[in-house]
Amino acid sequence: MKKYLIATSLLLTSLSVLSGCEKEDEVLQISDSDLNKGIVLVMGADSVMYEAVDMGFYSGTLWAKCNLGANNPSETGYYLAWADTVIKDEYKETNYAWYDERGHRISKYCTVESMAVSRQPDNLSKMQESDDPVAHYMGGNWKTPTEDQYLELMKCTVRYCKYKGKPGFLLTSKMREHEGNSIFMPLAGLMDYEKNLHNKKWGFYWLNTIKTASPTNANVMRLNHTTKIDVLEREIYQERYLGLNIRPVVKQ
Repeated sequence: MKKYLIATSLLLTSLSVLSGCEKEDEVLQISDSDLNKGIVLVMGADSVMYEAVDMGFYSGTLWAKCNLGANNPSETGYYLAWADTVIKDEYKETNYAWYDERGHRISKYCTVESMAVSRQPDNLSKMQESDDPVAHYMGGNWKTPTEDQYLELMKCTVRYCKYKGKPGFLLTSKMREHEGNSIFMPLAGLMDYEKNLHNKKWGFYWLNTIKTASPTNANVMRLNHTTKIDVLEREIYQERYLGLNIRPVVKQ
């Protein structure tokens, strides 16, 4: 009985703490000054300079200050299907670049014979530069992140916050001599057909590989604010035709 009472007490205490997290006056509000540390200017196409943040990762990866297509960290930027550079009004199987015209079979990036056009899989699992939306829109050495780069990002301190009224995660480096360098990633959901789903609760960002066992899906970094324990989740994937955001990366 004592164990039960203690557990119940702890549960009630936890619920009380968590329920208070969503009160507007208790949500962390960040400003420009929180996002201006560790800034590096990196050239893209046509000599355009883009802001990146040096988080001190051993790989030398710099993370863009903004989403692809955004001019400010608070902006959502582009929603794009995986390895597809076209911005659309609707994101559906029949207008995805790498499905057949009926949206039933895969024409590129397929590792399963029964799912490939003409049953001839190309066994490509990693996004080619010619199909990379980041390379297309930014140029230079900018790319869509890899799974390994995402694993590095998961080492950051994660905090739910609001920036200019937009909900998102503040990811702050813990690497030596880079403590406090941060990026803000909006929780902007995803696009399925014409609908924006999970806005303000989830963030979905493409990585550059497909799920080889189920090649209609590609790997994503998912920012989860639904469990009251703010986390970056791994081994998550989404249907490739969906419109997701991308946070560009570049190596020093």
